[in-house]
Amino acid sequence: MNIDKLLRAALEASDEGIVATNAEWRVVLWNRGAERMFGWTAAEALGRPAFELHMRDVDPRELARCSAELRSGKGVRLNGLRVRKDESTLHVECQITPMIDAGNYVGAVGTVRDITPLVESERALRQSEEKFAKAFHASPDSIVIVRLEDGVVIDANEGFERLTGYRTDAAVGLSTVGQLGIWVDPERRTAYVTLLRTHGEVNNFEHDIRRKDGKLRHCSVSSVAIEIGGEPCAISIVHDVTEQRRAELERAKSEEKFATVFHASPDGIMILRAEDGLILDLNESFRRMLGWSREEAVGRTVLELGLWAFPARRATFLAEVKAKDMVSGYEFVMRTRQGALRDMTTSTVLIDIGGEPCLISIARDVTDRLRVEEEIRNLNITLEKRVGERTAALEEAVREMESFSYSISHDLRTPLRAIAGYAKIIEEDYAAQIDDEGKRLLDRIAGGAVRMGELIDDLLDFARIGRVELKRSAIDMASLAREVLAELPEAGAGRLADIRIDAMPTVSADRSLVRQVWFNLLGNALKFTRRRQPAVIEVGGRIEAGEAHFFVRDNGAGFDMQFANKLFHVFQRLHRDTAFEGTGVGLAIVARVVQRHGGRVWAEGQPEKGATFHFTLPSGGD
Repeated sequence: MNIDKLLRAALEASDEGIVATNAEWRVVLWNRGAERMFGWTAAEALGRPAFELHMRDVDPRELARCSAELRSGKGVRLNGLRVRKDESTLHVECQITPMIDAGNYVGAVGTVRDITPLVESERALRQSEEKFAKAFHASPDSIVIVRLEDGVVIDANEGFERLTGYRTDAAVGLSTVGQLGIWVDPERRTAYVTLLRTHGEVNNFEHDIRRKDGKLRHCSVSSVAIEIGGEPCAISIVHDVTEQRRAELERAKSEEKFATVFHASPDGIMILRAEDGLILDLNESFRRMLGWSREEAVGRTVLELGLWAFPARRATFLAEVKAKDMVSGYEFVMRTRQGALRDMTTSTVLIDIGGEPCLISIARDVTDRLRVEEEIRNLNITLEKRVGERTAALEEAVREMESFSYSISHDLRTPLRAIAGYAKIIEEDYAAQIDDEGKRLLDRIAGGAVRMGELIDDLLDFARIGRVELKRSAIDMASLAREVLAELPEAGAGRLADIRIDAMPTVSADRSLVRQVWFNLLGNALKFTRRRQPAVIEVGGRIEAGEAHFFVRDNGAGFDMQFANKLFHVFQRLHRDTAFEGTGVGLAIVARVVQRHGGRVWAEGQPEKGATFHFTLPSGGD
């Protein structure tokens, strides 16, 4: 079997576009994925400059920069908007890797992925989020988003700051019940949460709050239940009605005070007979709401003036007032003199005037507020939809990656094993017929198959690290390092080596992944000290600045610090295969494992004077 044909077949089967160019950027490989993505057939693309095809819209200066990077042996990313053959556009994610032969740059191979759906989804999501943010922060009312279970603040607007005295950045992450103590009566909050869980929304729920300065305010809250990150939450609009309620109490003390409040109140106030709704008096605020003058309204009923847009609701309202003597936050729709419909809330108390049951109603126009609430609800629905779509896209990408990994693991291993096996059979059965040059070539074939197998294993490990779920446990790092060292062949008998593993702190991490870190770092230390007599390897760790810092130091081949930034990237090697074997993936695995745990990794070294590799992890055990 021809490995080149097998590899080309694998490349042709890939859903991603794979394009290879020579040193002059002329296309030498154009797979079916590239054909589907850009519209150019392989026959049209082969031999043509890449900048006439899928890279024709790339800035020449950017191409020059990429060429310089590739010729220096560095891989580059060239993401962005691309133009197809038919002039339509797509967003791509492109990783270009240089091809080096005997130290010379001979071309490059690029893997191109169409990310247009993901880009469009993210753009729509950003637009939705921006609309929500504008409505959220522009509202003059206090708007706050909290976790329903414990009242922890997720976000709040400037109105919240004005109402409570707590800065938004200080309140986020703290509970309105416990840490902030905004809810004066926890039992009242329990009743509020019960209503919200039962009905999905709560309108004009009244309760007392405690400001940061200790002052109490009486508030009315309207909330909608939402879900954020799988947790029940609530988005609430809170009104300070302290003054309104205080005014109501003050009006009961004296007629003079009542009159003062009545006419000065920014809320609409009306006094009317309960049975027939005959208007006895109304203040200037209510007159402006209605469009009727005081003289035109007084002495006529609310039904006569057509104030109730849905008259049947007044009977229900009146029955509730009579049953309770007071109704707070009752919602109704009012029709103005001009015929406009306005959303209103009223707090009404039943009183006796001259022996007749009468009503004092305080009304507020909430049309604009309800419009904002509706916009917020709609924006939230859109946001949840966009999040769902983005999650689905990401899950599909993960499935595609897993499928590709499976293909590499199963479709490439079999022919590699066959190549190695047949080379061994030829060497054993036809040894007498093969000259020294033929045997050398057979050894190179077998060795290449082995190295290819090792590379596939390393690449699969590298890809798996990004997807595997971390299973943290307490790890004795010194014991784990000794365990790994005992398994390394180069640590066996015959090596003149001074290896010291000092006491190290315990960490909370994924044991199998951290094991790979030690396997690669200790294996490299043994490999690159192979020519030292004796080899000196020191392993240690300590707690620094709240994190566990570990190191592996050796007196081996070392490296030039100007190339330190290449060490932890895939396929970036600083030593020739003839000097030290390897795939160029081990340190990339180390970096990915450490970064997934929230740590850092770096290295120091000098040519022929050794190297020290450092990494950090969260300290402590479970």
